[in-house]
Amino acid sequence: MHGREEFLIGSESRIQEIPFWSHSCFAVIVDSKTRRGASTVEFAIVAPVVLSLIVGMVEYINVEFIRQGIAEAAYEGARQGIVQGATAAEVENATSRKMRMMGLGTFDINVQLTATSVDVLVDVPLRGNTFGLAQFITEPSVKARYKLDRERS
Repeated sequence: MHGREEFLIGSESRIQEIPFWSHSCFAVIVDSKTRRGASTVEFAIVAPVVLSLIVGMVEYINVEFIRQGIAEAAYEGARQGIVQGATAAEVENATSRKMRMMGLGTFDINVQLTATSVDVLVDVPLRGNTFGLAQFITEPSVKARYKLDRERS
């Protein structure tokens, strides 16, 4: 046996069928006036979490971009140094040229040039090179090292 319930929305009256299993003591009446601020509260709870996730993803992608770029810069510098007669200044210039192309402001380049190998170490502090979340990272710099054997004559 089904029942009917009549309720008023705005200025028009509507009739809603009530299923046989519902009972009047379990009926929940939801008034639009009591739900007025619910979506605002839900947004206030969810928005900071979603925004933090998005900013964190962008920051992570930026750090990975820096990590990949300095590895390539160290490789280019080491390639410059494997040629007979290459100097440490030439290696450092080739490496810093790549770093400037990436738009990095501060970085350190350490070149070890021996008779048999070239070792290039690039250290980039994240402060000043990221969007500002580097203060929450445990290791505040990214390093890349590339070592190649020199050409033999």
